[in-house]
Amino acid sequence: MVRSEIVDRYVYDVTSMDDDLFLLSASQPGGKRIVTLYPQNTPIHTIPVMPTTYENYSLASCNVAKCVYIGLRKCSNDEYVIYKLRKADDNVFAASIWLTSKIPESNIGVSIAGHVILCWSYGKNYDAVTRIYNSEGAEIRKIIHSNQIDWKLLKSNDHLLLTDGFHGRGMTQFEEVNRDGEIVNKYSVSNLLDNYFLDKYDRLIVWNVSGTFQILDSELNYLDEKLQTFSESLNHMNCVHYNSVKNEIFCLSYITYKSWRLTTLKLSD
Repeated sequence: MVRSEIVDRYVYDVTSMDDDLFLLSASQPGGKRIVTLYPQNTPIHTIPVMPTTYENYSLASCNVAKCVYIGLRKCSNDEYVIYKLRKADDNVFAASIWLTSKIPESNIGVSIAGHVILCWSYGKNYDAVTRIYNSEGAEIRKIIHSNQIDWKLLKSNDHLLLTDGFHGRGMTQFEEVNRDGEIVNKYSVSNLLDNYFLDKYDRLIVWNVSGTFQILDSELNYLDEKLQTFSESLNHMNCVHYNSVKNEIFCLSYITYKSWRLTTLKLSD
C-alpha cells in the first residue's frame, strides 16, 4: 500500500492523468456532480464553460492523448455528449466537444493504447453494441453482440475481453472477441468478481466481492503473485482506477454517505 486517506465527499468515479487525480463527486448523494482535482478539492475550470443543462455522468482519462473525457447526459432528450479536456494551467482545462450522440447511457472506457470504448445495450433482448474510437473521435470498429455486455476491455492485440457480469456456480465467464467480432476464446474465472481491469502488460487484475485482488496472465491463468488484502480499507469498493504510467491502483471504498476511503496500491513491474 502506498497510502490511504479519507475523502469527505460522495464519490461517483475516479481517474488520473500523469500526477493529477480527478474525482467525480457531490457534496451529498443525489447532489450536483462536479469534477475536482485531488487533494486540492478544487473544482476544475473549463474554457469554454461546459453547459449546466447536462448532468456529469462519467469520467475517464488517457495518458497517451494527455486528456480527460467527461460524459454528459441530458435526461430530457437522451442526448449524450463527451467533452475532451486538455490541461492549460493548474486547474484550468481547455474543453472541446469530442462526440455527440443519441446513444443510451454508456460509461467511457479507455485502453492502454488510447482508444476509447463505448458499449451499450438496446432492445427488449438487451443486445449490445460496442464502438471503438481513436483519440480524435473517429470510429475505427463496431461490433454487434448477441447478448448483454456488462464490462469490456481492449487488449494490446485489439481483441476485446467481455463478460455479461453473470455469476454462475461461483464462476465469472469471459469471452475474447477478435477484430471481426468472432469469439476466439472463452474463459471461466473461479471467483465472484466485483470488477477487473487490464494493466500495461495485458495482465488481468481482478478483485472479488470480499476485496481480494488477484493477477491473471494474458490467457487468464492465475499467477502466484497476489496483492495484499486490506479487508478494512477495501470493503464496499465503489470504483477502482488503474494508472498505467505509475502502475498504481486507486481504490475508493464506502465508509458513510459523505465519507470515502481512497487507497493507493503499487503494482510490481
